[in-house]
Amino acid sequence: MATYRASPPKVAFAVSERSLSTAAGHCVQLFEGTTLGVYRVYRTQPVEGGCLFFKEGGLLNSIGLAHFPDGAPYIGEPQHEGDIGYEEFDGDWFQFEQLF
Repeated sequence: MATYRASPPKVAFAVSERSLSTAAGHCVQLFEGTTLGVYRVYRTQPVEGGCLFFKEGGLLNSIGLAHFPDGAPYIGEPQHEGDIGYEEFDGDWFQFEQLF
């Protein structure tokens, strides 16, 4: 019999969603590190229509989670330096990568 196992990113998000949602509700630019659930967030940035949470883990590029209640502005790979590409993650939450 197969056992269901949630992927680590989904488990981390499930544990952290309440903290992230609270922070997204009053998104302010923050450059000092903070912990939201299990995520170490080193930068928070309000953007049109949402909030970006930059987390540790990107090798060369910045990565994180974004909250966009009305959908991300762009789904797909970032194309140029400084661009951000989004992919669907969970409801109105998206993963992103910003090219260095």
